[in-house]
Amino acid sequence: MQRVQQAGDLRCGVIPSSASFSQLNTEGNWQGFFIDQCRALAAAVLGDPDAVVFHEISPASRLKVLGQDLVDVVMTNTTWTIGREGGYGVLFPAIYLYDGQAVVAHKSKGWKRLEDVDKATLCVEPNSTTYHNMMEWAKRHKKELTVLKLRQDGNLASLLKGRCDMTTDDRISLMANVLALSQHPERYHLFDTILSREPLGPMVAAGDSHWFRVVRAVVHGLILAEELGIDRDNLEQQLRSSKQAESRRLLGLEGEVGAALGLDGQWAVRMIRAVGNYKTMYSQHFGKNSALKLPRGPNALWRDGGLLYAPVFR
Repeated sequence: MQRVQQAGDLRCGVIPSSASFSQLNTEGNWQGFFIDQCRALAAAVLGDPDAVVFHEISPASRLKVLGQDLVDVVMTNTTWTIGREGGYGVLFPAIYLYDGQAVVAHKSKGWKRLEDVDKATLCVEPNSTTYHNMMEWAKRHKKELTVLKLRQDGNLASLLKGRCDMTTDDRISLMANVLALSQHPERYHLFDTILSREPLGPMVAAGDSHWFRVVRAVVHGLILAEELGIDRDNLEQQLRSSKQAESRRLLGLEGEVGAALGLDGQWAVRMIRAVGNYKTMYSQHFGKNSALKLPRGPNALWRDGGLLYAPVFR
């Protein structure tokens, strides 16, 4: 936290992937859900959503860069596990996407269900949760898999080139990347089977509880803003006339939430002004306003049948 405020910039580690998650567009600007999470954090802490230095990291380095003090936060589709927190000196302050591991295969194979696969070649990232989950599934169902261990950015490319029969990753990632990288996405079949729970969240280095709480508050603040109906389009009206107590606390109109975080009272106002609320971000990158058109599913608010839930801001 101290380094970020003194330097006046946020070093955000991202993995270049698809436009839905984190990608440089044709104009040389970063875009995607994780990019907006970085920008929201910079707006809250530094007052400027553009005060972000994006560091390109890889699946292999994502758990190490925080310990090497190369970045302040990692915003990727990294699964929160107990082992990662215990073994790498990192912490996951919150969950910003609930996903599950899925498998995609060449439609020409004729497999309708994952259970139809008896023998196949699989492209998968080594030493990942996806690899271990797939091996556990194959053992449990007595399937014969020949594994090509590749880095994450090579798995789908290898599938598209015909080097393997199928690959596996988080479901949202698979859908986004097949759509982005394949000229013929209709030639691939995404199985309905979900192999695992994949709670995805930002990572920070263990040892700075203040920074941990700030990152957590930003993720939850975006979720709470959706629940309270506060977005960029009505933000100024909410600031002028909101009577709802929790809305007023989030917006710094009353209470000491900002002070409890070591921030000023306008921290949430700035991030909402910069990126909107959680619904805005999901719709733009994954939902109805994106190429993916994904339903909210578990990434809906708790009151709408999803898993998103913010703590009380008081």
